[in-house]
Amino acid sequence: MIKKDIRDLTPKELEKRMMAMGEPSHRARQIFLWLNRKNVCSFSMMTDLPKRLVPELEKNFVIGTLKCAEHLIAKDGTEKFLWELRDKKHVETV
Repeated sequence: MIKKDIRDLTPKELEKRMMAMGEPSHRARQIFLWLNRKNVCSFSMMTDLPKRLVPELEKNFVIGTLKCAEHLIAKDGTEKFLWELRDKKHVETV
């Protein structure tokens, strides 16, 4: 089974998944904050979640990360990054 990247879920989709797992809907907000405000890279770092939930999250999801494929710095100091996604597609940021 291929695990879904939890970052690919919208807040509403995450809420539905949590409820399907028997969790209250507010768990989705907790997880969303950990991923997007605190930028954690592991479910075990989400210290306000029930300990029983962490293995379930690890069983069903991954937390996707970006890989820096290229980093360029222009003469004016502008930095450009080419990020590789899990699906091997790329996104450029400046």
